[in-house]
Amino acid sequence: MSGKTPIGSILRTAEWQKIPLELRLRALFSAGVESARVLQRIHDALNLAITNARGQAEGARKGTGEPGTFKMNRQKFIADIRELALAEGLVPADDALEGTLQDITSEARLDLIFRTNMEQAREYAFWKRGQKQTILDAWPAQELVRVEPRRVPRNWEERWVAAGGEFHQGRMVALKTDEIWTRLSRFGTPWPPFDFNSGMGLKEINREEAIELGVLEKDETVEPMEEQFNSRLKASVRGLNPTFKDALKTIFGEQIDVSGDDVKWRGN
Repeated sequence: MSGKTPIGSILRTAEWQKIPLELRLRALFSAGVESARVLQRIHDALNLAITNARGQAEGARKGTGEPGTFKMNRQKFIADIRELALAEGLVPADDALEGTLQDITSEARLDLIFRTNMEQAREYAFWKRGQKQTILDAWPAQELVRVEPRRVPRNWEERWVAAGGEFHQGRMVALKTDEIWTRLSRFGTPWPPFDFNSGMGLKEINREEAIELGVLEKDETVEPMEEQFNSRLKASVRGLNPTFKDALKTIFGEQIDVSGDDVKWRGN
C-alpha cells in the first residue's frame, strides 16, 4: 500500500479496467471518486491498518500480541472516511443511489474498499513468499476453493472454463505459475481476490498430490514467475499509441507523467 499513489478520477470500475495494469497496481483509487483529500485519507488509513495487522500477526506468532490494540480497523476506517466524505459533499446526486455501492459515504462501499484492499495486501505477500523456489518445489500447485459463503454465489466453475482452466478430478487446480490465475482475475493479478466480494480463495497443493492429480509431471520443476510478472507490468505501459497517451493525460491531468515511452504516476 505504501507504494501506491492516490489517484482521483471520474472513471467507474469498468473504465478503470482499460487502464494499463502497471498503472492500476500502482494507484490507490475508488471508482468515481475525485477528491484528493478523501483518497489520501483512504490510503493512509489502509496503510496503518495493514501495518497494524502485520504487527498483530507477528505478535501472535511470538506470543507477545496484545489483542484489541488496533489503531485502525474496519469500524474506525468506515467512520473516519465517511465523516470526511460527507464533509467534502460526496453524496450521490441521485437520491436512489444513497447507501448503495455507488455511494462513497455508505457503509457498504467503505466496507468493500477496506476488505478488498486488506485482502489484496495480505494475498500479495502470501503470493510473493510462495514464489520462492523451495516453496514451489514442495507446494507447486493450488486449488480455487470457496472460503466464504455467498447468498448468490457466482458460477466460478463456468468462469474457470472460460479462462482456459482444466478440471482435475473435478477440482479447479493448476500450477501456481499457470496463466489461468491472471486470466481468472478481474484485477489482472495472480493472487486473490479474483473479484469483488467473491468469497473465493486458494488452497495449496503439495507436490505429491499435484502429481497424483496430473497437474505436474514427476520430475518437473516449477520456476518462479515473479520476475516474469514484473516484466509484464512494465510492458503494459510501453508502446502505448499517442492517442491513448493523450487520453490518459486528459483523464488524469497533472497526476500522470507521460515522458516519451515512460508512463507513470507523479510521485510513484
